[in-house]
Amino acid sequence: MIAEPNKVKVVVFCCSGRFQSYFLHRTREQQELLGVVFCDPGRDQLSAWQRAQHLLDYARPMKFLRYLISRLVLPYYESKAEACLRRNYPQLAARQKPPAGLKSISVGDINDPRVAEFVGQLNPQLICVNGTNLIREPLLSIAAAVQYGTINLHTGLSPYARGGNCNLFMLLENQPQLVGSTVHYIDHGIDSGDIIQTLRPEIQPSDPYEYIEAKVFISGFDALLASIPKIEAGVAPRVAQWQKGSLFLERTGYRYEPYHRALANWKISRGLLRRYLDSKAAMDSNIRLVG
Repeated sequence: MIAEPNKVKVVVFCCSGRFQSYFLHRTREQQELLGVVFCDPGRDQLSAWQRAQHLLDYARPMKFLRYLISRLVLPYYESKAEACLRRNYPQLAARQKPPAGLKSISVGDINDPRVAEFVGQLNPQLICVNGTNLIREPLLSIAAAVQYGTINLHTGLSPYARGGNCNLFMLLENQPQLVGSTVHYIDHGIDSGDIIQTLRPEIQPSDPYEYIEAKVFISGFDALLASIPKIEAGVAPRVAQWQKGSLFLERTGYRYEPYHRALANWKISRGLLRRYLDSKAAMDSNIRLVG
């Protein structure tokens, strides 16, 4: 008789969302989920001046036009993506809300002192992260000292893409071969820690961007969960990142707005993914994957 693998005691840091709820359910089924920190930086984190600047942005004609375009066209693509999700991932629908009875706290900044206190009380063996702001000291040292460390699901293909909305910006830069996700250890950088696994979703020529991103989340969370027994056994890959890649942050010139999703879907409708799939071997030839 084969012995059941030990369950690892896990705390999750994540934002609130349907894919994160799916991940929490899956984690609770497979491991000992001790609790979750929901980190959702909101408008209450902005100063009055910052909020005023955001409103003034829409007084610019081109900005307002992009806003109108996104409001007009995105519902079609979102509806199309929802239909694909219902058809191909029915298990997601039953896990739209976090598990009941789970210990949790909610913060606007993952570095809130309450988070370190929460981790200390629960004493996890592993911390899993997705969708928070950058973890800084002293929480970074606390997380690194956990028995199996802290791992992150980055929805971008490291080291080629780091930062926010990586897959969206890669599509906008006509590089669908660099759409993917990365399971990696947390370090002091931005999505720059040692890699456990990288993966890319299977895509079809007419996939809307929203469905591609959903596949990235689901396959990425599945890969993160599959890595936990390997981490416990000491056999998980740990590969240093071999280049810096692109850093998609506001300070580097990448400021997300919904219009970007409309533009990505327009590029897909004009054959972006079809052209990639027609020359996939050549476009993939210089990409290095882990795991």
